[in-house]
Amino acid sequence: MIRRAWELLWQLPRGVAVASVRAYRVCISPLLPPACRFVPTCSEYAITAFRAHGFFAGLGLTVYRILRCNPFCKGGYDPVPCSEHEEPPDG
Repeated sequence: MIRRAWELLWQLPRGVAVASVRAYRVCISPLLPPACRFVPTCSEYAITAFRAHGFFAGLGLTVYRILRCNPFCKGGYDPVPCSEHEEPPDG
């Protein structure tokens, strides 16, 4: 029981982060013109990063991605890197 409570507590920041990105997509994103230079979009990238890597690593990847999403960057396809225990997709 304590282990389950600890797991839920550990996953809480990740859940809050994903919920925050989803709230941004519903409330703020529709008010702004599409401007992301990357595929997947920065918000899709953030959700995937948090789910695949957890809160802290996901936050670092997301911040780095947002800093690169500017007029001086070419953009293009930029997927979330695979986690240590995940096999890279074929293709």
